Amino acid sequence: MNPLALFSENENLRSHYSNLSGIRRIELRLKNYITYAKHRPLVILCIGTDRSTGDSLGPLTGTKLSRLKIPGVTIIGTLENPVHAENLADEINKILISFTNPYILALDACLGNMDSIGYITLS
Repeated sequence: MNPLALFSENENLRSHYSNLSGIRRIELRLKNYITYAKHRPLVILCIGTDRSTGDSLGPLTGTKLSRLKIPGVTIIGTLENPVHAENLADEINKILISFTNPYILALDACLGNMDSIGYITLS
């Protein structure tokens, strides 16, 4: 059975980081996505810039993930080599040239309303 069949492709999951049951649902969904794509190269694209505190989630996370040296996972977007609005299209083209049928997991901060602070969305 397709592990994604249980979920609508348009269904987003959203939870505050302090809501452990909500975070667990996000973790399980993310695990299903990655399991579904297990025979494809996994690229985690961490988008953002350290020039803006509110937009630094991507490169901070990319830096921490790249230090883990996870086998079979390519991390793109770090504090040293950020991926942002000015180079995003070029970086995506590089990924598409370098990998056959990559599974790209994009991570980006979302600047929005004050009531969204601390929330994580998986879509």
